[in-house]
Amino acid sequence: MRVVVIGAGIGGLVLARALRDAGVDVRVYERDKVLSETGGYRLHLNPDACAVLRRRLRPEHFQALLASGSGASAFRRFHVLDHQLRPLLSLPRDTGGDHMLIGRVPLRVLLAYGLDDVLDLNTEFTGFDRSADGVTARFADGRSDTADVLVG
Repeated sequence: MRVVVIGAGIGGLVLARALRDAGVDVRVYERDKVLSETGGYRLHLNPDACAVLRRRLRPEHFQALLASGSGASAFRRFHVLDHQLRPLLSLPRDTGGDHMLIGRVPLRVLLAYGLDDVLDLNTEFTGFDRSADGVTARFADGRSDTADVLVG
């Protein structure tokens, strides 16, 4: 089984780790030149997300993740705001399980740690073709990669 993943965002990187750990041949293509060149701000990771990361990261990398984020004490309430930052809803944080607040950039960089052998940066996906051989991903630089499964 060979899998090509388009996008080294949080989902793509966690998927690549899980597939590689399961012995699947996986390759990740990302258009960013550097993983720290991403949009977004801080993310709230709920207990399910923390549990997945605890399973998929080596213990020392999970500890680095914890050190890069804020624990549950920094997250007391969940607020939903409108486009003028007026509160629409405010809920207390669920007190069960691990919670974490972490910046998107540090999370992405930590998730990519150790995936250098399967990660291609600065590679813009332009389309795909299906054939009897599988699915072929095409890239702006003229390269292509054929796999059994294409995840985008």
